[in-house]
Amino acid sequence: MTGSSLSSIRRLEARGQGTLVLLVRVVQALQAGTQLESFLVQPTLSIADVERAVAATRRQRAGVPRKRSDVG
Repeated sequence: MTGSSLSSIRRLEARGQGTLVLLVRVVQALQAGTQLESFLVQPTLSIADVERAVAATRRQRAGVPRKRSDVG
């Protein structure tokens, strides 16, 4: 159905190795294109979402340890 060799299909199934063309042919043969659509579409992020993600990954300087004053 894909026009590919059986060994190519087996390699794709077993090890995930194959070309994008082969993967597309398999998806078309299985009529699974609509199921993969959500996987291939990137979600839209707002500017605020991107700024929060960047702020979360920024490194912060460590504070200088303060001396404890023991009152006693």
